[in-house]
Amino acid sequence: MAVQEPISKVCRVCGRVGNDEEADEFTKRGNLCLACKRVKSKAWYAANRERERQKTQARRAVDPHRHTRERYGLTEFQFMGMWLRQEGRCAICKKVFENRKECHIDHDHACCPVNSCGACVRGLLCRTCNLGLWYVESNPDFASAAVAYLAKSKYTA
Repeated sequence: MAVQEPISKVCRVCGRVGNDEEADEFTKRGNLCLACKRVKSKAWYAANRERERQKTQARRAVDPHRHTRERYGLTEFQFMGMWLRQEGRCAICKKVFENRKECHIDHDHACCPVNSCGACVRGLLCRTCNLGLWYVESNPDFASAAVAYLAKSKYTA
């Protein structure tokens, strides 16, 4: 008689079976596979979208600068200090920000890939410069290749 592996995970929705080696394919409780969990989560959010939107608005009304503090480790005082030092302009192209939502907080992703520690924050950038800087950081040869291309380019109509 063959020895059968112990079954430790069974999805209660689709019946998928998994052993201990496939534990990361199931939720922590092990009663849902991740595919069924995604479907269930999307359905729940669709049914509760308005309630979640109202909760988000209420949370922002109580603490409008939570994102800046949690994601970048900056207090409102530190953020406003940066804003004033840069005179409400992008640190690269000097475009004037119309409002706070237009500026992006730049930080060194080598120090903190996701949430910043606060010490690696470099400045406030417009969307265009933030994306451009990200691309140059991600592709170091791009900047020099682009400069070389522009230097040798001639109109060829």
